[in-house]
Amino acid sequence: GGGSKAHEILLSGPNQIGGKTFSLRYIITAHATGRYPPEWEGPRFAHAPHLAVAGETAQATRDQITDALFGMYPNYGSGWIPSDCYDPIADFFPLRGPVSNMLDYALTDHHGPDGKKNGKTILRFFGYAKGYRRVQGYELDGLFLNEMPPDDVYSELRARINATLGYIWIAACPLAK
Repeated sequence: GGGSKAHEILLSGPNQIGGKTFSLRYIITAHATGRYPPEWEGPRFAHAPHLAVAGETAQATRDQITDALFGMYPNYGSGWIPSDCYDPIADFFPLRGPVSNMLDYALTDHHGPDGKKNGKTILRFFGYAKGYRRVQGYELDGLFLNEMPPDDVYSELRARINATLGYIWIAACPLAK
């Protein structure tokens, strides 16, 4: 599990049946919590990383990723990330706007190689629809992209991992142009 130690990984396959987004959620959970399964062969963060999750829109990111990670409001704690890794009141920071229950970012407890908590992972959530300016200025350890972003957003996102020599995981269905 966990895959390659390459710095950019594309999970590609057919729509709805390939397991791309399912796999992306699994990888996000492992990195956000630091609870890697014994068979994990991919990169590991020994420190609490600064991560970002993005999709075509903020609403799509919420519906396809955030709700799966934490559980759909008000049932937080029913998702992939174990409820003992966060407090939905103290660790969730909502995004202001017209769509309800959107998170700007969340904090999760990160566990080091010894299994003890060693800090708080920051998980930021974005939508490509807001453009490249929405992601400027962050220094990130990893990016999780659900579908391919427009070229200008992709370039800006890649720039966010330069200083950390971070990683990008992309789950996308190949589309004919």
